Amino acid sequence: MAALQAALQLGWIAYRAFQPALLRDHGFSDLLLPFALLPGFLGLLIEPLSGALSDWRAERTHERLLPITVAVLVAGLLFVTAVTLLGSGQLSQAGILLPALMVAWLVAVQASSSPSLALLQQAASLQLLPRATALLALVQGLIGASSGVLAEAALRFGASGTFLLGALVLGLGLVVLRTLPRPAPAAASSISAPPQSPPPPVERCVRLLVTALAAGVVLQVLLDGLPRVQPLGSAPVVQLCSALVAIVAGRWVSRWGRRQAFLASLAALTVLLALALVLPAGWIPVLLPLLGCLHAIVLISLTAIALASLPPAWSGLGAGLVLGGTGVSASVLALGFGTSGPLVAPPQLAVLVVSGAVALAACWGLRSASLTAR
Repeated sequence: MAALQAALQLGWIAYRAFQPALLRDHGFSDLLLPFALLPGFLGLLIEPLSGALSDWRAERTHERLLPITVAVLVAGLLFVTAVTLLGSGQLSQAGILLPALMVAWLVAVQASSSPSLALLQQAASLQLLPRATALLALVQGLIGASSGVLAEAALRFGASGTFLLGALVLGLGLVVLRTLPRPAPAAASSISAPPQSPPPPVERCVRLLVTALAAGVVLQVLLDGLPRVQPLGSAPVVQLCSALVAIVAGRWVSRWGRRQAFLASLAALTVLLALALVLPAGWIPVLLPLLGCLHAIVLISLTAIALASLPPAWSGLGAGLVLGGTGVSASVLALGFGTSGPLVAPPQLAVLVVSGAVALAACWGLRSASLTAR
């Protein structure tokens, strides 16, 4: 699972490295802003939907690998298609083919995310789930910390070579996932007519989505807003520190409980990040490791909450709601503050405090409504 997530994350780096240049070079400069916002808003639709569809399939066939396989293979084939069209020069002559390919690639990658994350719910008990998600946080942190270097290397390598490599990496990640031993699915009580799971409570779904969206805003302020306010607020340092403590953080969340860990760490992160926004720049290097540690705990506990807050038959939907909610937060902030350039602290501080309070309130309600107390 971590291997597949790493492959998908590397694909995102390649996509984001070349998307602006490809749109400009092929006459689509007016689509730069819409395409910068599109992944978040599209994911808010695709990821919960694909997660729910994978739940529907898993209830009938007791496996989730087929939709994941199809989505990842389509993403890889779209990389290869882009290489072929770039080599032949047909992208410049094919009208809206380039934006259509980009949208199709986004849909394919996002359609694989929540079903693949839901596999962890089969592989680990609720108590050990944070330790499993810690491996994902470790991989995501290491790749995220080196994303700038990887993007520069991709630009030097060229679009064709990078997309071919991206297709190969996606294929390797899928091979690793499919060839390793899989957890045995729960036996169906009736082969001819498996029992139908009741629909998940709507209120709990809404609370989960609101929790993810608000917490995603806090994390986005940390990784994008802070560097635009404080010159020394380095996102790679935060992500590297997050990766280094991920395994220990996973054990701690497992012992304390995912909701308790999320509530405490998000509250601490909100307060510490607010201080980082307003304190003199000399304090920032001292605060960055602490922010990285809290980032790891929030990420691990939120992922565990995504897989455990809804009934087990709807873990894919839970994963999709959290992935879609955290993903759209970047687009929401970009609408308000733009995608680049310096910012001043007061607007970010107001958004941070409100978002932190909303996430804590929504998660507290999840705690009382959940079927699993911890």
